[in-house]
Amino acid sequence: KGLTANNIWAMPYYRMESLYGAEAMLRSFEFLIDYARRSPVPTTVEEKESLRILSLAHGTQSNIACHMASLKWPVPDDVASELQRLYGASSPLCDDLDRDGFIVASGDCDDTDAARHLTGLELGHNRRDDDCDGLVDETYYAEETEAKDFGGTVQSSLPFEAHGRMQSVNDDDRFAFQLTASSRVFATLCAGEGFNGWASALDANGRFIDRGSYYVYLPGPGCSSVTFDFGDAGSGTIMVSPNTSGGAYSLTASTAADLPEDYSILLSAVARESGGVRLQFDDPQGLLGRLGAEELEFWISGTDIRMTVPYAADTAAILNRSSAPELNSGETYRARVRALANGRPLLPFSTGHVFKYSSGPQSLPQVDSRYSGAWYDPSHNGEGFIVEVLENDGAVVYWFTYDTEGRQRWLTGAGKVDGNRIVVDDLIVTRGGRFGESFDPNDVVLNSAGSLNISFQGCSDALVNYSVDDNGGNQVLTRLTGILGHDCTSPGSPPARDISGSWYDPSHNGEGFVVQQLNAAQASVFWFSYDAEGNQAWMHQTGAVEGDRIFFSDLLRPTGGRFGRSFEPDDVRLTPWGELELQLDCNGGHAVYAPADKAFTSGSQQLLSLTRLEGSGCSAYE
Repeated sequence: KGLTANNIWAMPYYRMESLYGAEAMLRSFEFLIDYARRSPVPTTVEEKESLRILSLAHGTQSNIACHMASLKWPVPDDVASELQRLYGASSPLCDDLDRDGFIVASGDCDDTDAARHLTGLELGHNRRDDDCDGLVDETYYAEETEAKDFGGTVQSSLPFEAHGRMQSVNDDDRFAFQLTASSRVFATLCAGEGFNGWASALDANGRFIDRGSYYVYLPGPGCSSVTFDFGDAGSGTIMVSPNTSGGAYSLTASTAADLPEDYSILLSAVARESGGVRLQFDDPQGLLGRLGAEELEFWISGTDIRMTVPYAADTAAILNRSSAPELNSGETYRARVRALANGRPLLPFSTGHVFKYSSGPQSLPQVDSRYSGAWYDPSHNGEGFIVEVLENDGAVVYWFTYDTEGRQRWLTGAGKVDGNRIVVDDLIVTRGGRFGESFDPNDVVLNSAGSLNISFQGCSDALVNYSVDDNGGNQVLTRLTGILGHDCTSPGSPPARDISGSWYDPSHNGEGFVVQQLNAAQASVFWFSYDAEGNQAWMHQTGAVEGDRIFFSDLLRPTGGRFGRSFEPDDVRLTPWGELELQLDCNGGHAVYAPADKAFTSGSQQLLSLTRLEGSGCSAYE
């Protein structure tokens, strides 16, 4: 009860990934993508279930009927027959070689030793996982063997396994440990009958950690896992606490491997004027070289195109009519790369780098101020990018988005124009500013969040590839707004009072306003700022231009979106924020605001120009 189909399907996906590796999952998803291209969408639950089973079998390249049986998962007769036809008899992982009643498919970690299985006894200091729980020589804690509650904080060490019981909803158990090999800890919370609650990660000050997920919740019996990232802390604590009822629980925790740096941004797909695409891999820091890379394998998702070349810090492969005849002009593809040593992968394939393919000669746009404006991916309606093209091939990109928990987030970076691309090597994320009169520029902390590049295909379409928080991704963009006097879809001269650009109050250095005059009567604003607690906040709206004033009667503050591939437009909530009036000319201006949101306060700012677009109608910078 309370679990969605995707939650339940996570179990077989996790099991198959643990047995066959991430590449099997990637092949499974590619199978589904290819199916969606050539076949009608399944309409019944049974058809969808069967398709998922077939996709997993394709990914693992084996008959997974016995795997599903070990999970007590029904496999329809026709699907079982198809699995046998495609992949033969059941997988060898379903054999019970040591006859202990357990098989590798159901979690037996050593099918040659009858003493090692899921219900085996963990023996200390033998450097083996005797009970097949993924932990080696873990310390064991149990409340049921003690005369009373754990009491206070248990000083533990990784790995450990704890079995406890919540005496009431006011009870909690805490397990503190030192972090040595890694800052990341993999934890699994299991709830017994009667327990519902959380396992939460705390820093040295007893506060929830601020990196990634900080808790896992169980509404009832079952298990759920999470990886906590304690950052630079030398120690950590996991707290188990009930929600509405006490009861028994178990908690396991072990060191998780550090994530490899995201290397998807090292790959770029550059269109060639003569036709085709150059897949360029630049590794100036030698990231993959330090891992022992000997070769690079390029792969175009959804196709059979794979190209292997010797590894070098500057490596390229060409896609054209000769090397990739199956690619279709005008279609969008995603290129991936991975490092090989001795012919074996060192890492999984990178996140796909999106590009548009043309087999024949092509005229690539030269980016100038006409490409300034707001851009967004329609499938990500509720977030987007503001592009400003400046003099001397400079550019600024703002990304108004969210974090993984649905809180507002904005990223910004100065970039360079390179032909039809804008390249931002250092995206910045900030924190610490306080809204209104309490704002102090010294409170603002700047951190590097990643990088991105935008490839413009024309006046109204572009592709963005990014790496943020060591996670790669991409979006297919379309123009949302053009700017008066800087719009390649409706050419014209910039106005003499060209107010489009970024504005800020020097006493509020660390926040500001991005203004775009859309036409003689309308302008849009994006206000990048903070809330009273120092968290990033942003507001936006289109307002009416009257002389040198712009009136925004109902600024909106969006929340609820999730960053990256988890983004769903329906999650975005538009909260009315309040009123804003801007008075601007080439020499400066001021802002007056009156929020309806009680979490913010009224005030004003004296503004100066921070950026002006290339060819601005205003005079040179003051």
